[in-house]
Amino acid sequence: MATIINNPGNESPGSSGADSAAGIVIGIIIAIILIALFMIYGLPALRQDRGAANTTQPDTTNVNVSVPNPIPDNNNNQ
Repeated sequence: MATIINNPGNESPGSSGADSAAGIVIGIIIAIILIALFMIYGLPALRQDRGAANTTQPDTTNVNVSVPNPIPDNNNNQ
């Protein structure tokens, strides 16, 4: 009489190949959620910081420079 050995493989009994894609589907769903959260909360925060850096500047620039009088040299009296 012959002995028959049945090796089922790596998969558990009753599972199909469709279960192996569950990790990919969960990863894609998590990536979509993270992208949506970035667009909802991240982009407005970045725009707000950029707007705070802008300051109002006057239309004209007035630069008054005053030069002090030079100190007279008393040694040059002839």
